[in-house]
Amino acid sequence: NDRPYFAYRHASENELRVKLREPGGVYETQTVFRSTRLGEMTSLVVDSKDRVHLIYENDSQDELRYGLKENGEWNLTLVEQSIDTGVHPSLKLSKDELPHATFWGLPSVKYARQTEDGEWLLDWVEVHDYGDWTGWYTSLTLDEDDIPHVSYYDWLEYDLKYATIKNNRWDTK
Repeated sequence: NDRPYFAYRHASENELRVKLREPGGVYETQTVFRSTRLGEMTSLVVDSKDRVHLIYENDSQDELRYGLKENGEWNLTLVEQSIDTGVHPSLKLSKDELPHATFWGLPSVKYARQTEDGEWLLDWVEVHDYGDWTGWYTSLTLDEDDIPHVSYYDWLEYDLKYATIKNNRWDTK
């Protein structure tokens, strides 16, 4: 797909929007959701069937939500509802086009993946007892075996960190 897609928050209208370029260069704007303080942090991917997948923070409801546009309709699901969750999300699709995401949620970085039946499974990548800011600015990639690789920033140590799953456990460096 060579059509650019963008997700953004339209602050004056309190809307999360997706903009995509149609053939011929004309941009179409779609409203995904309306609420105050949402969509400030988003991540978007397009799959092989040209479906748009979106993950976004809904700060007014303390939520991280996932959206999939299929057959012209947005289907929105809750990934997590918790105080201070969904900050700096990163979204990728597995080989079977299921969504995987990383994000900061109090007190540290989290990883989520959707199963084939639509359930979201969440896991802590790194946990701290003191509620720090480790896990901001997450970036996720999946390797050829769909193993997640995550980078994120540690505000206490002023350092970029890396984590992946080895032997069914998160290995952080």
